[in-house]
Formats: sequence, structure tokens, C-alpha cells
Amino acid sequence: MMRESTGLTIETEALITPAQDQSLDTKCHTKNDPKCRMCKEKDETTVAAHIVSACSKIAGSLYKTRHNNVAAAIHRSICQRYEIRTTDNIWLHKPNLVVGNSKVKVLWDFEIRTDRQI
Repeated sequence: MMRESTGLTIETEALITPAQDQSLDTKCHTKNDPKCRMCKEKDETTVAAHIVSACSKIAGSLYKTRHNNVAAAIHRSICQRYEIRTTDNIWLHKPNLVVGNSKVKVLWDFEIRTDRQI
């Protein structure tokens, strides 16, 4: 059985396991300057989740890209469940703003108004 390609380079795949094990070579392992190379505010660690989710310099770009990639995979799964045509490759799925059929309407990146602020 042939595995579906992730579309990742070998170098990227080689970083995944250390990242999951929280053993990336961060600046926190050095004695000279443990501060984050991006924001220079907090110690650069994965254990404290600074690089993964708390760096102020990365927050406006990379986190949103990562979020949208995960959301696109979920969007594709929903579309497939309701028999809406999608791409064969999960990494190439680019959600349309509105897709649907007689069973369901799937919205992408819409503002939802609520009674109270979330």
C-alpha cells in the first residue's frame, strides 16, 4: 500500500519528532542569551510553549497560517462527509467561502455576530 505524501520536505519532517518531544535546540539551552530571537522578551523554550503559541512577533503571522491550515483540513473533511467535491490531496485544499448542497452549507472565514463579545 502506498502512503499519501504529506508535501513536507525531509528537513521539516525531521523537526516534527523533536518538536513533539519538546527537545528542539532553542536558545534556552545556551548560557549567553536565552531570550527569544524573535521578540527578545521571554526565554525561548518549547516547554513553556513560547515558540509554539506565545511569541508576540509570531502571533500576527505564523500562528494564523498554522490555524488556517488545520481549519482547511477540517473544512475538507466536512465537505467529504457531505459529498461536496474537494481536492484529492489534503494539503492542496483551498476552501471556498461558501460551498454546499441540499444537505448542508459550509462557510469559510466568516464573522459570526453574537449577543455578547467572545
